[in-house]
Amino acid sequence: MYSHPNQLGVTEELFMKSIANNGNKRRLQKVLIKALEGDALDLVILGGSISRGAPFSERGLDFRIYFHAIVNWWNRVFSQISGSKLEAKSISIGGIGTDYYSYCLTPHLPEDTRPTIFLWELAANDRGRYDDKQFPRAYPLEQLTRNILLRPSNPLLMFANFFRGNDYLQKKCLNFEDEGGQKIAEIYHLTSISWRDFVCDNLNAGQEGFRMKDLFADDNLHPSLKGHAQMAYLLINYLRLEFLNVLKNTARMSSLSEFKDEMWSRGDMSIPGIIYHETSAKSPQCKTYFYNDGKEPNNTLPVEIIDKSDFHYNIYKKFKLRGDQLGGLQTKFSEQLLQFAVTIDRPICRLVIVSHSGTGTAKCWIDAHASVDVDTMKYSMGTKMDIIATNLRPGKYHLNILSMKGGFAISGIAII
Repeated sequence: MYSHPNQLGVTEELFMKSIANNGNKRRLQKVLIKALEGDALDLVILGGSISRGAPFSERGLDFRIYFHAIVNWWNRVFSQISGSKLEAKSISIGGIGTDYYSYCLTPHLPEDTRPTIFLWELAANDRGRYDDKQFPRAYPLEQLTRNILLRPSNPLLMFANFFRGNDYLQKKCLNFEDEGGQKIAEIYHLTSISWRDFVCDNLNAGQEGFRMKDLFADDNLHPSLKGHAQMAYLLINYLRLEFLNVLKNTARMSSLSEFKDEMWSRGDMSIPGIIYHETSAKSPQCKTYFYNDGKEPNNTLPVEIIDKSDFHYNIYKKFKLRGDQLGGLQTKFSEQLLQFAVTIDRPICRLVIVSHSGTGTAKCWIDAHASVDVDTMKYSMGTKMDIIATNLRPGKYHLNILSMKGGFAISGIAII
């Protein structure tokens, strides 16, 4: 569809502007060395409806989502050089927030999987999501960042920053970069590519090819096919330039093995100390009812249903073609009690529940702890995470969910 960067409005200046943070390139260089050695690599995409191709994927055009272009480029280049193949796995869910993945990544991607690259694409979804929370807005992203970087595969994490059409306000292209995303990228030395920075000045100027109708789909919310192509180009060009640097460095030495030995001799990249006191050094445990591509989650939190009244499993949001579906234990009636037995085997943790906008209200409590009111009817951001109890010690607890007006749906339980 777009055969030349000129068709995307790409200039060297705009490309450089899109690099919101260069990050430390050692992790990327190690990935590229693996590719040159012919290794099979995995790319995991953590995103929302943008990374599910909304709205065009429902027309059978999901192959035009930005990350597919990255995979096609990678496999075309490295298959000729070394036979290395890159495979994409999107565990993106429409309406999701980083706070969900900060608790519930492992059910969708078990610890024994060894992904090479993570691509975080939630700068649009997270914008304004934590404005009314009692914690720093960047805390969920720090928690997720640490959870990813500490995985056994020592993966590369990159940020891909879109923004929503309805967040183009007063000539500002607002996204989570302004609310802590840039800070996390800088402190954790992560590469951050910003489609926002690439298009915003030209959008403000009304530049041909950079108007709202060019950059966004008919819903004026999600990036258009052109927007996806632009993001794909920015990421591909960044990877391409670093690949050329690796080739130059390799050429200075007698072999790729010598360059690899030099890289590995520097040891693993250290991870900075925790920024926010809310961020935990422990791995979370989660029981979720969200499915990806029809796959049942690999839940890690021991949970047993004791009493469910009228609560029953229901998919309350699904799509014709997209593989993400939102569901949970739901009732449409008030005064229905759902009771879980939750087993906790770690000291001093907090428990949260997952719900979704527009699915009712409930009173939630654990044993003799005070109840917490959860109201999803005045919430429009998609997934909702609410802390029900803190300072829980090892043992078995009863989590009670009492539906109120309009019923309620619970989509997950997690501890950290």
